[in-house]
Amino acid sequence: LKGATLALAFDKSLVVRRQFVMILGELIKFLGPDESNKVLRDSVLGQLRDEDHEILKTFIARLDIIIPALQPKEPTTEDLAKLDDDDGFTFDEYLAELLKLLKRLLGGTHWRLAANLLDKLICVTQYFSPSPLRTLYVPVLLDLMRSAPLSQRDRIARALASVLAHVASSTTRQEVIYEMQQRYKAKSSFRDRLNFIEFAIAAIELFSRHYLQKSGLIAAIIILSKDP
Repeated sequence: LKGATLALAFDKSLVVRRQFVMILGELIKFLGPDESNKVLRDSVLGQLRDEDHEILKTFIARLDIIIPALQPKEPTTEDLAKLDDDDGFTFDEYLAELLKLLKRLLGGTHWRLAANLLDKLICVTQYFSPSPLRTLYVPVLLDLMRSAPLSQRDRIARALASVLAHVASSTTRQEVIYEMQQRYKAKSSFRDRLNFIEFAIAAIELFSRHYLQKSGLIAAIIILSKDP
């Protein structure tokens, strides 16, 4: 089965590859997470690396079905989705590949597709373990807050707030918020300060009033309200 699915995922014909991505979600559901991660993982990664716009569009539209269906049923405490494969593959490798795709899309002209991916990433954040979210996802989002097209930065801000909401460690949350505050002080560009406000607005929707006050976000917003 693995050989057959790989042949379809990497078929020379765009029509075949597009049809394969259409059934991928249902195939994963049928096989179950453990078997799918053994049989289909290279096919899934291949779809994420595909250059065809329609294949990526279809895959991204089904991301909130595919990622939950791939998550192993009984993750360990240390690694949410460590598999028993000989090569040490982990479920969080999907996150790394998704982030590569996000940067590729934002670096080109497919901004609408990038926006769709950001929205879907917010939906599937909860399925990845806290450590890769902090070490992989957060640095990418912080970088994109400055480098991505302006039209996408509100989504990036929401994605960053969503990540922090799913990271259990309050210390990690505070580290990221402090880094944001340091990056967007009054001496930064006005666009950087606007980015911080977008992040704060997203955080207000996800965190309690007590935490927002304790984290210093409220105080930072008050300071920015007096921005020259």
